[in-house]
Amino acid sequence: MDVLCWNCYEEVLSEGRYRGLGLFWGDGVKVCVCSKSARFIDAELEGGHGDPKWRFTGFYGHPKTSLHHLSWQAIRDMCDEDSLPWVLIGDFNEILTIAEKEACRRRRECQLWGFQEVGLMLI
Repeated sequence: MDVLCWNCYEEVLSEGRYRGLGLFWGDGVKVCVCSKSARFIDAELEGGHGDPKWRFTGFYGHPKTSLHHLSWQAIRDMCDEDSLPWVLIGDFNEILTIAEKEACRRRRECQLWGFQEVGLMLI
């Protein structure tokens, strides 16, 4: 059995009842954590010699709908920080369209606008 072995990591400890965040990597990858908060870890990565730098952000959107605007503003702020190729992944705690929702609790279209706007900005 292969064992994943990450000897380097960056963490954000849990805040209240919400879980923390972690970014793990192995030897041969240079990682410079630019910023972090309870909602994201933003880093610049570089592989082997001569490999280009790129940016990685692991993101966890605010679980409270009334505070989603804070998540979208954090993404907007990070978007302006540099021009490296950027991978932004995570759980945004939102959907882009009503069609994605299958449960009985419906969402109002206006709740999606902030996430849709941020998504369009990143394209």
